Amino acid sequence: MASQAAVLAIIKLLFAGLAVAALVAFVIVPLVRRLRAGPDPSAYLPTYELPDEELDELEIPLGGAKPDRAALINMVRDDPRRAAMVVSRWLRSKR
Repeated sequence: MASQAAVLAIIKLLFAGLAVAALVAFVIVPLVRRLRAGPDPSAYLPTYELPDEELDELEIPLGGAKPDRAALINMVRDDPRRAAMVVSRWLRSKR
């Protein structure tokens, strides 16, 4: 009789251990990974919509000569919405 009780105790401990391992593997580990990854930065980027005729004018320089700093500052001062759109497209193209 004592051996049956010992076997039942071992079986109960095995099931409890499997339950704890499953909890760690399927709940705690994915939760820790998600918390370490942090929030999705694209969820916080504002979206700007421009008319189609302005979209044709937007060009992001890729390589080559750098644009003139004074010209960029003037563009931002003159039309901040358009400058934000250029930066937003540039950031999205870097993905």
